[in-house]
Amino acid sequence: MTTNKSATLLSIIIPAYNYAHLIERALNSIFNQWHDNIEVIVINDGSTDSTQQVLSRYKDQLNRPLTLKARNNAISAATGRYVWLLDADDELAENSIAAVLTCLAENQPELLLGSHVNVKPDGKRKTLTRKPASDNRLENFIAYLDKTMPMMHGAFVVKRDLIQHYPYPEDLSHAEDIPVFAWLVANTNPKIITDVLVNIHKHANSRRHNSSAAIETGMQLVDTLFDSKYLSNEY
Repeated sequence: MTTNKSATLLSIIIPAYNYAHLIERALNSIFNQWHDNIEVIVINDGSTDSTQQVLSRYKDQLNRPLTLKARNNAISAATGRYVWLLDADDELAENSIAAVLTCLAENQPELLLGSHVNVKPDGKRKTLTRKPASDNRLENFIAYLDKTMPMMHGAFVVKRDLIQHYPYPEDLSHAEDIPVFAWLVANTNPKIITDVLVNIHKHANSRRHNSSAAIETGMQLVDTLFDSKYLSNEY
């Protein structure tokens, strides 16, 4: 089966590193709610476990298109007008693709923010419903930094050409997504929907929740975030 790349509206990208035991859950959450105007790209960035074998087997058994890349820039591999990044240890919420596609078609936002569910290791779930955004970009920027306007992979969709303008810093060893999220919030007027877009799975091995690694980046993270190339003087 092939897709018409010119008609691709949404590219769902999963960066995967040593998540052989979880990547199928993420993929199933997408393909179980498939739409023809999306594409799915998995970037296997040097995994040393059996991630590549799991991906190859999954693709061979699939009757839908799935693109596998190795050590590639995930954004440049996409062809959709919009990009939706999903961490390999998480999963899209049920009916989230339909909700996103409807919003994109009706509103054509630069940045779309949705709600999410935190899932603890014991299975307990907590829904965090997205609150309205301010019309003031500086206020939204401050809200992101003080965590009253959270952003995380899976809970936002962004125009591909916009996120290409705010690339993930390659010189940060951890928390490289924080500057990107801050730049996007500071330079757009987000469209908010209350639909749950992603289930965020909390687990001890997740680098997302590794506070020690985040502290190691220290002032380098601060300097990167407030780079005048991406933020005006008011910030």
